[in-house]
Amino acid sequence: MKVTSTIILLILAISTVSFAKCSIPFELSGSLIIVEAKVNNERGKFILDTGAPGLILNAKYFEGKPSEYMVVGTGGQIDAHEQEVTFFKWGCLKAINTKGLIIDLSYLEESIGVPLLGLIGYGMIFDTELVIDYTTKTIDVYKAPWLSRHKKQSPSMTVSFKLNYHFPVIHGSIKSQDIALAIDTGARSNLLCDIDKSLIFKAKKATYLVGVDQVLIPTNQVIIERTTIGDAHFAHLEYVLSHTANALAKQADFEGFIGGQFLKRWSKWAINYRKKEIYFWE
Repeated sequence: MKVTSTIILLILAISTVSFAKCSIPFELSGSLIIVEAKVNNERGKFILDTGAPGLILNAKYFEGKPSEYMVVGTGGQIDAHEQEVTFFKWGCLKAINTKGLIIDLSYLEESIGVPLLGLIGYGMIFDTELVIDYTTKTIDVYKAPWLSRHKKQSPSMTVSFKLNYHFPVIHGSIKSQDIALAIDTGARSNLLCDIDKSLIFKAKKATYLVGVDQVLIPTNQVIIERTTIGDAHFAHLEYVLSHTANALAKQADFEGFIGGQFLKRWSKWAINYRKKEIYFWE
């Protein structure tokens, strides 16, 4: 879910919490990271989504008033509602007197097979370093100023990113063409917007994307011969093509998404929002 105009509102509402580190368990549904959190008096499952701006709530479980903000995603844009959130807690991260945007997340809930209360995005994690370890199924949360104290083992790769709106955007290349890609844990697959067809190594199969309006969007899954990220080259990465995401990508100045399909191939990875760096361990 991509909401570009609510960033400041959500960030200003975050409370300051003093802690050095905590570890939070997670589950995987395919490549999606599922965690447990509490919002007001409701405790349940959330998806950790670095492509979301803040706290997104499922309209199946929450009601609110119409919002002035629009939700923009791969299928276009829809109206949202919003609700006052008096208390939010995920592990050692807390927020008080903030707002949650409410949209229909029933298609996501059906796909993961468990009740889904919402998404946890940038506004809840912007002052942290998150270390996602797929081996132990834990997320270590470091809060500023206690950042980067976890690196007992040097990462295999370090990549800088810049923040475009709430998206962490890294720069790489496909063949010899430079490309900017947003790191999105809420995306199951890697995704490319409108690219030169000559860059496609192989068209794999027809598939569908589900847009923010829950409409099925026909598309294609393709293989790119070589993707370069940082100093590393990755052969035959799979991507889904999405022409409907072009407007969103142009507004945020990137050409696609790196999703859970790529992130899950590492034993662990970390994102440090204060230093604007992403670390990967083989």
